Amino acid sequence: LCRKSKPLESEFSLPSYLKRGRQVYDPRVEELSDDNCLEIVKRIVRAVKQTGSKPVEASFSYTIQERGIVNSEGIEAIDRATYFEMSVDARYKKSSFSDFRYSRFFTLEPEELGDEVGRSARDVARAKPLKIDANNFVLHPQVLSGLMTFTIWPSFYAINVQKHRSLFESRIGERVLS
Repeated sequence: LCRKSKPLESEFSLPSYLKRGRQVYDPRVEELSDDNCLEIVKRIVRAVKQTGSKPVEASFSYTIQERGIVNSEGIEAIDRATYFEMSVDARYKKSSFSDFRYSRFFTLEPEELGDEVGRSARDVARAKPLKIDANNFVLHPQVLSGLMTFTIWPSFYAINVQKHRSLFESRIGERVLS
């Protein structure tokens, strides 16, 4: 792929030293068992049920990742990292809601997620259409985030600017948003 691609317009070189960053590794991951993971899922489900909503699916997962880098400048390093994620889908009558939480450290609160998703499923069921001026409206942060993730955000990635796939490529140095 590298041989077939055109060189980037702004090449960079790697330093001959490596500055160690903060480790993002939670050693508590080593103590997790299948029973611990199952209990976390059960806590999420109980919290959803306490809101009057029905849990459809709940999950908890964790990852331990090791990455290494070796280069021609003599840099050799290995980094270990942890990731934790919980998710839940809930229904209330004919409406549903889902959400997730993730963290690099084992600090997630299963009851908080289950309660929020259960209440949100109820709130969605109670929603009624509004007559609004299409030029003035407010979006919930989760809705806005979802829209931005796949529309505007990729235009800010350097690789998309360099490969002429950015809305803002010709506006480098200009203010583009309020």
